Amino acid sequence: MIRTNNRRIFATVFILVVFFITPDIALSQENIPLDSLFLKARDLAFNNEYKAARDICNNILSQNEQYYDAQVLIGRTLAWEGNFDTARSEFKEVITKKPGYRDAVDALIDMESWAEKLDSALYYCDYGLSYYPNDEQLLVKKAKIQMMMGELNSSQRTILQVLDRNPSNEQANELLENIKSVNIFNYVSIDYDFEFYETPWIRRWHLLYFSYFRQTSIGSIIGRVYLGDLVKQEETIFSKETGTAFEIEAYPIFTKKNYAYINYMYSPNDLFPRHRAGLEDYQLLPWTLEVSLGARYMYFKNKNGSSDDVFILTGSIAKYYKNYWFSFRPYITPKSNGVSQSYLLRIRRYFNTADNFILLELGIGNSPDDPLNYLDDPNNPDMYKLQSYNIRTGVQYLILPRLLTRFELGYEYQESIINDKYRNNILTKIRIAYYF
Repeated sequence: MIRTNNRRIFATVFILVVFFITPDIALSQENIPLDSLFLKARDLAFNNEYKAARDICNNILSQNEQYYDAQVLIGRTLAWEGNFDTARSEFKEVITKKPGYRDAVDALIDMESWAEKLDSALYYCDYGLSYYPNDEQLLVKKAKIQMMMGELNSSQRTILQVLDRNPSNEQANELLENIKSVNIFNYVSIDYDFEFYETPWIRRWHLLYFSYFRQTSIGSIIGRVYLGDLVKQEETIFSKETGTAFEIEAYPIFTKKNYAYINYMYSPNDLFPRHRAGLEDYQLLPWTLEVSLGARYMYFKNKNGSSDDVFILTGSIAKYYKNYWFSFRPYITPKSNGVSQSYLLRIRRYFNTADNFILLELGIGNSPDDPLNYLDDPNNPDMYKLQSYNIRTGVQYLILPRLLTRFELGYEYQESIINDKYRNNILTKIRIAYYF
């Protein structure tokens, strides 16, 4: 009887312990501070563990639907993975539930910029500023986007709004300097190009040219004067094969997404084409794509009295991706015995301004847009028809606010028309430009 009572007492105590303790355990699990969970999710996201971060954020939202930072973090991880449409839905849901929510607005601006939808990014800047009109970070982001869109005057006005309130804002001051360096209407430059080869004879091409650039309301205009010198094997520094040429180049703007290239060059000497002309139309497309279609013409007057007309069809497709620019251009030259083809791939990696970049060029065939190829070698009158393989790399940098330098080094493996063999060409280029 005593044993039975003891068992009943033990069972009762056990049930009471379970009844009182178990809810506390469950409650303690559910009541882990959501802020702590969010910090853990954020750390995971910053370490590229996006799925794990989203799992924690979904857990947070299951406990509190109004924990909007968790939903924004879900959207950001999706955007970092390139899932822009899904990320956009997350952000828009937040600003629908909580209009003007600051972190969601920031995330939308960043994501639309990454997705290269600058119009949308600018829209959300203005949306955020309707709630936070004096927010310096939003104003700086707006100025950057306006600058990327080419709206330099608008960008400058936005920056001045920041500096009126806070003259020491570093980002705004840096942007203003960048705009001043870009929003300049003139520059002068000196370029020196040099090519050297030894097969089937030693030749040294020297090409010095002076340029004047003027930006106008209808587009840019460039004037150039060329001085060319062909130094032969038996000659030293200078030669009798010097020549001059005069060139005018223009880029008239028709609309925000359409402009043209127009070029004409004349030379009284045989070292250059007697006449050279170019015409090309450029069209901007969505997704920061640009395409063009055009032609080049060169007329050579040879020393023996004969002449050559060269017609070249060309075009291009170019793409900006983040800090990179890619361009592919073919040249098609009809000939009496067929068609000559050349192809050129250009890649640039930009840094803090459009003036600062490194470049890489890979080509097959000769480019009629390369000034060195304007020069007419009397021993190679059909140079534009020759096959070649070339690579070039270089750097351009604004060393002072208005002083620009550029250096290029290239190698070309080119066919020689004399003996059907290939020769090694070394190419260099130096440029100094001053903006004013």
